[in-house]
Amino acid sequence: MQEKLAKLGLDTNGVDGIYGKGTTNAVMILQRRTGLAVDGIAGKVTLAKIDQLIKEKGLIGTPGKFRVYTGVFSNHEKAEAAAKEIGFNAFEKDLRAWTGIFTSLEAAEEACAFISGKYGYNPKIRKE
Repeated sequence: MQEKLAKLGLDTNGVDGIYGKGTTNAVMILQRRTGLAVDGIAGKVTLAKIDQLIKEKGLIGTPGKFRVYTGVFSNHEKAEAAAKEIGFNAFEKDLRAWTGIFTSLEAAEEACAFISGKYGYNPKIRKE
């Protein structure tokens, strides 16, 4: 299923056979964009929609390479601490915390919203 979601332009945070947070987020994005009930569960209706879209060569996500980054911190230590705190394979660069690469805009938007809501940072998205 992760491979099918990736073909639709959705980022599952890797194809590893584990129905984790990345897969749940990808399923929720698909459900939201196709008018299905948004619960993050790939039940019969969602799986049928995935197969239909694959057959039609539909694209749900916006593929590309995107990073989320925070505003500037006062020093490297604070930026490094923020990167460690937010996760998403984040690292410190130029006194900012930058995430690893997301392969769809929607996954980057979900991470951006999470980082903003949980940590109060004002993150932005950059296309790589």
